[in-house]
Amino acid sequence: MIKSASSLTAVTTARSWFMHQTLSAWLLTGMRFLWLLFLLLALLSHSDGGRQGPFTWGGVGLPGGWRVGLLSLLPLLLAVGLVWRWWQAPRTNSWSWGSGRVTLPLVWLTLLVMVNGVAWGWHTAVLMLLLFWLMYASLIHLFPQHPPWHGLIAVIAVVIILQTGVAIAQFGLQREVGLAWLGEPVLTPFARGISVVMNGETPWLRAYGLNSHPNRLGWKLVLLWWMLWPCRHIVTGWLRAGVWLALLGGMAGILVSLSRSAWLAWLGGAVVWMLADWVWWRRERVRPSLLLPALILLIPALFVLAYTPLVVGRFSPPGNTLELLSLSERLRDAPLAWQLMVNYPWRGVGLEQFRQAATVLHPQAGLVHVTPLLVGAELGVPGFLVWLWLLAAPLLRRDLLVNFAPQTAVWVAILIISLLQPEPTPFTMQGAILFGLAAALWSAPWPGGLGRAGA
Repeated sequence: MIKSASSLTAVTTARSWFMHQTLSAWLLTGMRFLWLLFLLLALLSHSDGGRQGPFTWGGVGLPGGWRVGLLSLLPLLLAVGLVWRWWQAPRTNSWSWGSGRVTLPLVWLTLLVMVNGVAWGWHTAVLMLLLFWLMYASLIHLFPQHPPWHGLIAVIAVVIILQTGVAIAQFGLQREVGLAWLGEPVLTPFARGISVVMNGETPWLRAYGLNSHPNRLGWKLVLLWWMLWPCRHIVTGWLRAGVWLALLGGMAGILVSLSRSAWLAWLGGAVVWMLADWVWWRRERVRPSLLLPALILLIPALFVLAYTPLVVGRFSPPGNTLELLSLSERLRDAPLAWQLMVNYPWRGVGLEQFRQAATVLHPQAGLVHVTPLLVGAELGVPGFLVWLWLLAAPLLRRDLLVNFAPQTAVWVAILIISLLQPEPTPFTMQGAILFGLAAALWSAPWPGGLGRAGA
């Protein structure tokens, strides 16, 4: 009788364990799907101040003209899922806070923003920072150890292909293509506030894609491009064809954005990979394939031949009134950021308050196009130092080019962009997502790193 009762208890325990494991697997699969869906929609569209785009579909109106749709609940569902994963961690020993070189400065930055944000009402910035942590933790914990990267690779490829397709159409037609439901802005080269370059005496529309500005299209494509680059050898079939199409087409998308910062950031990533390949060749005597790099480099060569005046004009301000104005604005705003750091050293002027504070010093002040200076002016000297710590710490390692070439290429691209643009930062939606992905790669076994799998 005792033996029978023990057997029944063992069977019940085994059945309970099996049901728990099955439920956990289903929930994890569901969370991965929701995460990839959110990532696809967020990177593929632009929500103009919460008034258009997929996250407003079927939504309700809020004060200020904002709309919150059903898809806006995706981050909340993911956050609940991550809490569940954290609660399960003591049983599975699967929870990790990621690389300390990235996590520690991020924690300090978060504390800085939280303390000041609660006091000063930076509700949007705090929400975006929470979104950043959601992306960071999700990539580490929804795709652990031996992750099924193919879903994420497919999302990145689809985003690059569709953003590039829209951008090329805009560049060729010199107008929008009618995708306002995805957040495409109304575009015309002669409208005030639309970004153009001069083709002789004629304004030429820069490609926006599904973004609020060509520079945002440029840096988004560059970061995604370098995330995708090491994946080209680990995929097969249609996905491999899609990755190749994304890499070739994405180069065209970066070019038609006519974003100097994006071009330089892409070159920075290319230098990292050339150095990594050289180091790897010296160690293993394995020559990398040159077919895809040759095809990719052919695209900018053809673009320069076809649009020489536009390219030369972007790097030759003398005689070009538009470029001279852009350069003078950047030279004007950088000293103002330093002055604001001196005037408000401990707490800064507040997030998103730079322009308002700078106009006190100069009536025509704009937004400073150097991210460390912008963060320093808005968060004070502590914010400036923590931001520099965040940018530098992941790169301070001896095995950088051997084991972390993919992460380094993306991070160097971020570093270059941040010296020429006011983003990416974790305080905007697009910045929170892409910065979160880039930061999480240092803690994830991304293809091409940690032993150069797929390099």
